[in-house]
Amino acid sequence: MIRADFAVKIAAFLTRPPFAALAPGDPEALAQAALGRPLTPAERSAGAEAERQARGLDIPAWVDDLPSLGPAGGLEFRHPLSGASRDLPVPPGLDPARLQAAAEAAVRALGDNQADDDPERVFLRLWRLLPQALGREENGVPWADLPADGRVPSHTWWEHASVASALAAALPDPAVLVFAIAGAQEFVGTARRTQDSWMGSFLLSYLSWQAVRVVAERFGPDAVLSPSLRGHPLVDRWLVRDRRVAQVEEPGGEALRIGNIPNQFTALVPACAIDEVAGAAEQAVRDAWEHIATGVRQRLEKALAPRFSDIATWAPAWERQMRDLPDRLGIFWGACPWGGADPLDAIDAAASGTAGTADHWRAVCEDLGEARRSFGVAYPWLAGFAAQALSARKNLRDFHQTDPQGEPGHKCTLCGQLSAVHPASIDGGDAGDLSRFWNEARKVDRARGRLKLLGRIRGGERLCAVCLTKRFALDAHFENELGIDRHVFPSTSTVAAAQFLADALSGQDPAVRERLLDHARVVEEQLRDWVIPANLPDGVAKAGSTLSGDSRWTSLRDLDGDWLYPDSFQPEPVRRELGAEARDLPDDRIEACRKSANTLWKQAKASETLRPPPKYYAVVAMDGDNMGEWLKGRRGASWPGVFRADLAEAARRRVGDLTRPSGPAIQLALSDGLRAFSLDLVKPLVDDYQGALVYAGGDDLLALVPAPRLYRFLGDVRRAFVGDHTGWTSAAGRPVRVAGGVGGMTVSAGVAVVHRSHELAQALAQAQGLLAKAKDHLGRNAFSVGLVRRSGELTEAGWSFAGPGGEPLPQLQEVLDLMAAGRVSTRLAYRVGACGWAEGAPSAPWQAEALRAEAIRLSRRHAAGKENRSAAEAAVRGLVEVLRGGLWRDPHGGDRQGSGPDLWATLSGLLLVTAFLSGREG
Repeated sequence: MIRADFAVKIAAFLTRPPFAALAPGDPEALAQAALGRPLTPAERSAGAEAERQARGLDIPAWVDDLPSLGPAGGLEFRHPLSGASRDLPVPPGLDPARLQAAAEAAVRALGDNQADDDPERVFLRLWRLLPQALGREENGVPWADLPADGRVPSHTWWEHASVASALAAALPDPAVLVFAIAGAQEFVGTARRTQDSWMGSFLLSYLSWQAVRVVAERFGPDAVLSPSLRGHPLVDRWLVRDRRVAQVEEPGGEALRIGNIPNQFTALVPACAIDEVAGAAEQAVRDAWEHIATGVRQRLEKALAPRFSDIATWAPAWERQMRDLPDRLGIFWGACPWGGADPLDAIDAAASGTAGTADHWRAVCEDLGEARRSFGVAYPWLAGFAAQALSARKNLRDFHQTDPQGEPGHKCTLCGQLSAVHPASIDGGDAGDLSRFWNEARKVDRARGRLKLLGRIRGGERLCAVCLTKRFALDAHFENELGIDRHVFPSTSTVAAAQFLADALSGQDPAVRERLLDHARVVEEQLRDWVIPANLPDGVAKAGSTLSGDSRWTSLRDLDGDWLYPDSFQPEPVRRELGAEARDLPDDRIEACRKSANTLWKQAKASETLRPPPKYYAVVAMDGDNMGEWLKGRRGASWPGVFRADLAEAARRRVGDLTRPSGPAIQLALSDGLRAFSLDLVKPLVDDYQGALVYAGGDDLLALVPAPRLYRFLGDVRRAFVGDHTGWTSAAGRPVRVAGGVGGMTVSAGVAVVHRSHELAQALAQAQGLLAKAKDHLGRNAFSVGLVRRSGELTEAGWSFAGPGGEPLPQLQEVLDLMAAGRVSTRLAYRVGACGWAEGAPSAPWQAEALRAEAIRLSRRHAAGKENRSAAEAAVRGLVEVLRGGLWRDPHGGDRQGSGPDLWATLSGLLLVTAFLSGREG
């Protein structure tokens, strides 16, 4: 098995000191401080060569012809995607000796200071902890944000050092490897309960980590460029548990609970190890899935054995369905070696379709001469070849002959593809016999250490091995494996009611809070033998933490949102939901709960500050725009835009205004920004909005949020993704670089607003479909929202942030708040929609003004009293102005019909959705 030489990786990692943008340093002394010994000549030479090649990947050799030090008293940092400038003030007159001493002290603290240390553990500590050991702004030096080169300050020294150490393990014949597990949306979307969806995404993230781990164990986690692994909870756990890396804090189950590893990764590996590494990564995915599924099966067999003595006879069906899952999902990889290649050859091979750019880079390479030419110039094309190979492999999916006898009998009620599993004593083709088995199975409680099925399998469900594994993997595997507390993911009803719960628990109306706590106690007392404990969103639990001394809080904390709604307490549906064991549940107990819920609703309706729990919630799917083009370097800042300000003109003379290609350090910088979004920013935001986070990895997000706060959530999560105009934001009081900024990556969202009883799989699919519409029909950097009423009626509306009109979310929230407070009638939305004569984008300024005047007239007419007219007019005027600016684009000036959607139809659709979100309808 091929493995890296970690002493060489340390040498490469430290060859360019962290403070190189400020002053020259002694990398040999840094390496000696880390290893506790001098470098050997071979280690020194190999490390220096890896660092030289890494510089060539992102910083062309001609940069060395430019002056290294800039204006005294400060540094610039250029965002790697947008090129936006951010000042990094540093104290003037810094002494290089003091910088060297500070760096040596930090490295020594992480170095060879334990008897059983080896170079691998030392390197892993440096890779993971050196930025923190240096300090964010120790002695006035912004260590963590210092650029690798002050002349091209577009990526940090840590990102450069990580690429250098990755190359040290891949030379002399490196290759780009792209590995993917396909079928993610189908696997996550096959869900009836929110926990099914969460576990589907978590399982995929965990399986992806098993593939990534193969690369990390052999060549180091730095070898993985995308996603950036530093700080990922699963990676930190591996560092502590498997690599025994001291000083890394092991994450707890709460940090591990959300899947953060995307289902595709890119790595630098030796070309001679491509087949070995890719094959081992695929096998690791298969082995992990088999281990999890086998553990679930064995725990289920133990639980069901007292009722079905031959339960082990279902094993062949389990093994068949488990074995086939990785192939049904699809595990693919593509690679491109380049060791020893002349960059001119790579550029020639990629010339089709990009002739102008390729011609220019060919001229730049020839001008450098062979002695200074680096294959780094051609890296974007080399990485593109690997991605093309992956796409080609996906298009050639393996053919699997379907055995007509392989999946006999009735199919799984969740996925509808595989047969529902059962023991041999049960006739799978007999619906009655199969129902008897599943009705008995769902009665199993957590007795004598057995797996609890009660409440986890609903009435009428019969499941295949794959869906059973998703349903019980938490209890049977991850609770012990990762220390994740056993919990039930908040249900759709709980999410729908979450804002009401948080507002009531925070004391906005003490009478409603008391009634809510009393209702929880009533339900517990009346249904304690049948109702399964549920789980609240973290944001709601935080709001109720002050009630820990009240015993009723425990009752409410375990109460599913279903039981807050009076219409849930119908005798037959309740018995069907609670199972056959509840068939003798007295009607008077159900009626007592219904009366209690009705009293709660009457109390909420009478409140001046609260309203009853909404019946709808929102599924939010978000995705970064044009990720492939950013990674390939087809989008981004121009070369002059990433140079220090006083060197921009020199760069323009050399390479013109060409877009800067995306080398591996820039790819890693992009990955770092996405990691900050998914790990540091998203979860606190979702908690603040009382939502439930299903998945956050890379540029993807899937969350369930209360419908009344949708617009504010969309605005805040979008701002978290793009940051301020420079592409930075703040988390826990410290600056965080994200992927956006002016000219940086944008994000689109698809939102499905659905009833709490709506089929979850359909809601997830609808949100993904609306996300596709936001990207395809609105040109990305957009949101598309669909309101699915319980009747089946669909209302859709969308908006692109790309136009000059700005962001309409604050204006929409203002209108929503006015409607929710009863200050503006929801009939406004229907009156706007009824103006069919106004549809069709105007072709003259006077028509545009006429529509604006009509919208304002209708807003005043539907205000609740004269005292609310000015507020209604201001809110609608602001919304119309934003829409007008974004939809009527004329490159020659003036108002003219643009290519965007129709103003009045957009206004009508957004107002209809807003009126519904206000809670003042049905």
